[in-house]
Amino acid sequence: MKKLILVILMGGVFHVHEVAASNPISMKINNVVQVDMIELNHFYTRQGQHVFDQVIFWERINATGEYRVRAWILTEERESLNRVPYKDLDGMTRVDFKDNGYVSTIKSPLFKESWGFDDPEKKDKTKLDPKYRLALPKHPWAKKPE
Repeated sequence: MKKLILVILMGGVFHVHEVAASNPISMKINNVVQVDMIELNHFYTRQGQHVFDQVIFWERINATGEYRVRAWILTEERESLNRVPYKDLDGMTRVDFKDNGYVSTIKSPLFKESWGFDDPEKKDKTKLDPKYRLALPKHPWAKKPE
């Protein structure tokens, strides 16, 4: 299997993404969505042990000014697009990840990184049932999971 290496220079830092390429152009069309804020959250136990890292996509509610979780994903170091937020050339924070074989991109003008014992996504669930969250659009051409 061929590998396509993407090297992106942003803010003087090189970001390298390795993408499996079974044909010359294997990256399918991006599903690009903009949210109000992206948070990289590092979750720890009360004893200080690192448990997981997650990326939370927030939407601001105009009426109250509060932020509500729109979606979240765990970072995946084993995946070629490892879901870690980075700044792109237009100054937006972005996260790229695979979704049903397609590459999805979530962008935001705001970025926040947090470390703590509380899971912000779980805390948000207590205020609003996840079934009422504003979902990220799905790829219209992607197959539904079986």
